[in-house]
Amino acid sequence: MKRIGFPYGISNFETLVKTGKHYVDRTMYLAKMEEMDTRYHFFLRPRRFGKSLAVSVMEYYYGKQHRAKFEELFGRYYIGQHPTAGANAYLVLKFDFSGIRTNDLKAIEESFAVRVREQLLRSLLHYRALFSEEDFEVIQSQNQANELLDKALTIITENNPGEKVFLLIDEYDHFTNEIIAFSFNDFRTIVSRNGIVRKFFEVVKEGTQSGVIDRIFATGVSPVTLDSLTSGFNIGTNLSLRPDMHDFMGFTEAEVAEILRLAEVSEGELERVLADVRAWYNGYRFHPKARERLYNPDMVLYFASNYRVLGQYPETLVDTNVVSDYGKLERTLRVGDEAMNAAVLEEVIEDGSVVSGVTTQFSFERDWTRQDFVSLLFYLGMLTVQEAIFDQWKFQMPNHVIGELYYKFFQQMLLRRSNLQRLDLRIPERMIALARDGDVEPLREAFQKVLSHLDNRDARQLDEKHLKTALIALMSPTGVYMVRSEQALGQGYPDILLLRRPPILEPKRQYVFELKYLKKGDASRLSEVVEEGRAQLRRYLSSPEVVAQGDFVAYLWVVVGYNIERVEEVK
Repeated sequence: MKRIGFPYGISNFETLVKTGKHYVDRTMYLAKMEEMDTRYHFFLRPRRFGKSLAVSVMEYYYGKQHRAKFEELFGRYYIGQHPTAGANAYLVLKFDFSGIRTNDLKAIEESFAVRVREQLLRSLLHYRALFSEEDFEVIQSQNQANELLDKALTIITENNPGEKVFLLIDEYDHFTNEIIAFSFNDFRTIVSRNGIVRKFFEVVKEGTQSGVIDRIFATGVSPVTLDSLTSGFNIGTNLSLRPDMHDFMGFTEAEVAEILRLAEVSEGELERVLADVRAWYNGYRFHPKARERLYNPDMVLYFASNYRVLGQYPETLVDTNVVSDYGKLERTLRVGDEAMNAAVLEEVIEDGSVVSGVTTQFSFERDWTRQDFVSLLFYLGMLTVQEAIFDQWKFQMPNHVIGELYYKFFQQMLLRRSNLQRLDLRIPERMIALARDGDVEPLREAFQKVLSHLDNRDARQLDEKHLKTALIALMSPTGVYMVRSEQALGQGYPDILLLRRPPILEPKRQYVFELKYLKKGDASRLSEVVEEGRAQLRRYLSSPEVVAQGDFVAYLWVVVGYNIERVEEVK
């Protein structure tokens, strides 16, 4: 039997089908959108969540030029067996706004015009029979992005009045999100009334009013750019938070289990592997009423494609491409009030969650609020919905991949506060000593060095929660262990668990840490607190799951003021 491949890194639907790659059918959502009263749709999801592939599916389904390939491409899928009136009925104009240079305003304007010209002409060449050479020359001679699109739509209307356009825009906000982080003034300029982006979407709106643009579908990451255009482009409908559209992109757990079977994970190993994949890649929920959480498709396909080839876990469970896209927490701090943003990040890291309203329409004409920043993290995929609490949502980190990015950020912030460098601490070496030799002393030394360098006038009041977060932030980014905070164990929730991290299975021991903190004035309670911590750890060690594994070692850490007074093994 021929092996079915995985479309990791493939965003062209025809290539996917013709090379026999596995496609998780989402074509039923095309029919759903056609049934809606609205026709101009925006759909937002985090980076690497399948947006480009969805746009490609729509290009092949709606484009007239692909009519002869309809059965080959769609015959086995829902939309091929239930075709709609829109099937291969449109002139599709497809744009992708990623890759636009954002060095400065001049570079942005030039790059945007070049990008629009290239992609517009590429789309129109599919329908060359409808255009003369002179038409192409006239279109190509335009200098600005809005002029290019306006001239193309005018020629279509005049020469071929019966033709309708389906406008597809992938990553509509990619370059504007980059600009916001580096130069908010430049962002305001390009989306202002005379800005290049505003002018482009004004032409789009005019096209819908004249009837030549019949439908629009645009993807992006956040509504910030869309909201900034609202006064000039107020016809789009954002479908991103609708529960009935929740599963349009991303994988359900049942779909991931099937992908793992195709990756030749045995039935005997399936539950164990699925549990690891769930911890690392699952967790995305974009509305409290969504029935289940979604897996990041890029992360799952990265794992499956590597497992198929290696017959085992990839060397690292974190795809470097994902890290490069998501690892931009510091950049988000620059939007609005940096101090307030940093406080939100610390709250997420220390508490594991944050409660806030959801900003559905951003405005830079008013002050940037805490809710705005929480919402931005949500749209970026750095937070996801845990539950609704009256009119607000409780957000949490979606999975272990994102959690490690938070702790890496917090580690950098902690080192800045203590005026230390990573090289000063040599944390990876100390974690290896813990994993290989069972020696906790090197880790204790590093943590004490951080505490000793913290300024007593630091705005943060040191407490047990802050201590726990600081220690996790030192350990987690090293990649030696999977570090979990307050994960259920027996009848309790230990402060820190150090668990074997697939595929690194070399550590001889796993660890459970309990942290206790006393202010200097409460040092007389040391013996009492030590006994309390020992009792907690003994309960954890007696839990069935710990006894069954037989390799857990428990340590009690007690800090008084800024000094680690005790690190003792509890048996």
